[in-house]
Amino acid sequence: MSYQRDYVESCVFDLLKQLNIPKKRIIFLHVKLRNFKKRVNASYEILSKAIITVFEDLFNPKTILVPTFTYSFTKSGIYHRAFSKSEVGRFSEEKFAPYRTRNPIFSVVDVHNYLSNFENEINFNTAFDENSLFHFLDEEDCIIVNFGLEKLISTQLHYVERQMNVSYRYDKIFEGVVYHDEFNCENQ
Repeated sequence: MSYQRDYVESCVFDLLKQLNIPKKRIIFLHVKLRNFKKRVNASYEILSKAIITVFEDLFNPKTILVPTFTYSFTKSGIYHRAFSKSEVGRFSEEKFAPYRTRNPIFSVVDVHNYLSNFENEINFNTAFDENSLFHFLDEEDCIIVNFGLEKLISTQLHYVERQMNVSYRYDKIFEGVVYHDEFNCENQ
């Protein structure tokens, strides 16, 4: 098992070593594992951990964020930070991050628990307004990385569109219940 993990980390390292990502920045990873999994013949767990490990080793980030978006909140009206399943791919389902934000649609997991220090400053009841997570990421000059994707994916672009008041974007309000843990919840 260790040999396979080392091999996978070596493959990921070879892919990423030429990237010129500044150290000590927030890295926001959008990842599609399927094709790379076939190439290295490793489990999703080993592959996911290798990606995180190599990003850590190469770029020493403040933290690594991974989207765990739950679009179903728009229909169900229920979101639980611990139990709502991510709806944006297998990579986001791995348990490598201790902290998940409380935005019911655009949640992210945070590998270093960095965002928990800003819970009172970030408004998780909105996605793209001032003081939202995506505003915070803009202020922090976050690095967005697409890994294994055929086209550019970046939710941050929606924040920019909102700031530019583009005609094709508009606000949508969704009501529901956000569970922070087994005992605490709030109406959204």
